[in-house]
Amino acid sequence: MAWCAGRNDVSSTSSASKVAAKTRRRARPRALALGCLLGGVAALVGLVLAIAITGRDPVSGDWILERGAKPVVSVDQFAVVPGDQSPAPVVTRTGRVRLRDAGMRVVVLGRAIGCCEWCGVPGFLREDGSRYLEVHHIVSLADDGADHPLNMIALCPNHHREAHHSVAREAMRAEMAARVRRLMGPGTDRGPHPDE
Repeated sequence: MAWCAGRNDVSSTSSASKVAAKTRRRARPRALALGCLLGGVAALVGLVLAIAITGRDPVSGDWILERGAKPVVSVDQFAVVPGDQSPAPVVTRTGRVRLRDAGMRVVVLGRAIGCCEWCGVPGFLREDGSRYLEVHHIVSLADDGADHPLNMIALCPNHHREAHHSVAREAMRAEMAARVRRLMGPGTDRGPHPDE
């Protein structure tokens, strides 16, 4: 049986699907709280029920949950390599630095489920099985942008460079802000907007 969260319909699947061990369930994210809790809760639910988020429907935007599947793990350029004990290089600098919240990066990478939120293409596969994406601030921290998921988007490396260096970066910025608000779901208009 297939089920879509937020809808009251249950439909039977084809007999070929019944033979398959996997059952797909789709759920649309409803608010920022769901987006923030999704990674941890999905991991806990995944351990208990053996269900993993495996993608997002490109047409409806619904999350795709799959029983028996391995969850998609996303990382970015700031991820720590497990077992890397080499000392970090020492650099002396003076100036102001805005500290980033690593938890917000994790929320954005979890929301992306391994796919660029601009083009929808999966990030490249790393040796550890995770998908590589880069988290971009739509309005940069240097320009007083918020370090908040409503001002952050997970991009493939090509689109991350384009967001910084393209002649169309201002148009991209406006479209990215609109996409992120749609991805985060209803009620996100009360959070910090990238243009504030």
